[in-house]
Amino acid sequence: MEELIRRLLLSIRTVALPALTVLAALATPTVAQAEDGIAIWQGMSIEWDIANHRWNRLGSMVNPAWDKAAGTLSTTAIATAASGSGADNADVTTSWKSVVAEGVTFHDGAVDFVMTGTPGDDIVMTQTVEVDGRLDGEARVVRIVNYDPWTGETHGEGEPVQIEQPGVDEAVVVLNGFDLVSNLSAKKPQLFSIQTHSPSYDPATDVFSFDITARLRMDCQSMECKTTDDVDYDLEVRWVLAYDSDTDAIDGMELTLHEDVGTSHSWDTETAPQPFTFADTVQGRPGWNSAVLGITRLELELNKEFHMIGLWERIDELSYDPATGAYDFEQTKFFQQWAHGMYVLPTILFGWHWTHFPLAYPDAGTADHRLDLALLQFSEARVVDHSRTQNIDWDGFDASAHSADAVQEVIVVDEF
Repeated sequence: MEELIRRLLLSIRTVALPALTVLAALATPTVAQAEDGIAIWQGMSIEWDIANHRWNRLGSMVNPAWDKAAGTLSTTAIATAASGSGADNADVTTSWKSVVAEGVTFHDGAVDFVMTGTPGDDIVMTQTVEVDGRLDGEARVVRIVNYDPWTGETHGEGEPVQIEQPGVDEAVVVLNGFDLVSNLSAKKPQLFSIQTHSPSYDPATDVFSFDITARLRMDCQSMECKTTDDVDYDLEVRWVLAYDSDTDAIDGMELTLHEDVGTSHSWDTETAPQPFTFADTVQGRPGWNSAVLGITRLELELNKEFHMIGLWERIDELSYDPATGAYDFEQTKFFQQWAHGMYVLPTILFGWHWTHFPLAYPDAGTADHRLDLALLQFSEARVVDHSRTQNIDWDGFDASAHSADAVQEVIVVDEF
């Protein structure tokens, strides 16, 4: 009997050992990094067809939606345009990069400003956004700080700087476009600026906090303007927060900030100005698989108020070398006040054979542009380049800039 029991126990141990071995193998799988997807705005351009105009509405934005289960990124490209008075057609081009990266987390959202003030004065506003990672990117605005014209002080001003906080290896906020729309009479631009500021992180609450600042100076003294109206615009600014947590098994993202020295150009009333591009390089760190540029500040300042027929504020990738970390790109930063062949009226109206429309005249001036950038390098990512041109056929005159006729949208789906 003792021998029978011994053999039975031995047979049980022999059968159980392979099962234990299988369970041990399942308990030590290969570590897989979580993926996240986003669209990162590369800037915009607008070209009116027949005349130069006041800014009644102007915008270009991208609104991404990442479906992790399906592995698809659906991006809505939004273009807006409205002239101050006359009917016209506008081509608005929106550019962006679709990105799916490992070991990186993306959150995106929008803040809304109400920019009101006296014509010719600077209107400066800052909003602070908090993002709770545990709420899956839900964002909330917690305060608005206005510009004080008596002291000249604003909250949140300053250059973007890289901030390292406990629990986060790298974090940055970039712009994902804007939409500026007039609530009263349209004005002519002299200063337009939107800027993100570096985020801070509280590891105790898992909350990111960052500021977005908007600056606007508008005026209108020409014959078509309602000079008694104040400046009154709604401004939507879209943003993307990207960060690499130090709890990841791999370093997912490296960040390099690129401050623009600024670009200036002038024009006269004899030769119509034409847009131009120039090449530049951001030197990142060697050995990172792929990279994308984001815009942290977009700024246009003119020497006085102007009508506008075209505007270019965009970046275009030329090449990226993972071995050296060098990212070569082109910038197009250009304000076009007038163009040959602008809207003309026949002799029946003014007794001239052909002439420029009296409210769409060329005017000499100077424009200063600034695009501050952030280079996001990824250890593992897939990147798709996109650009869409949307046409807005604007009726003008009494049409509201808030009308749906001033908006065009297109949805682009990337399968990863």
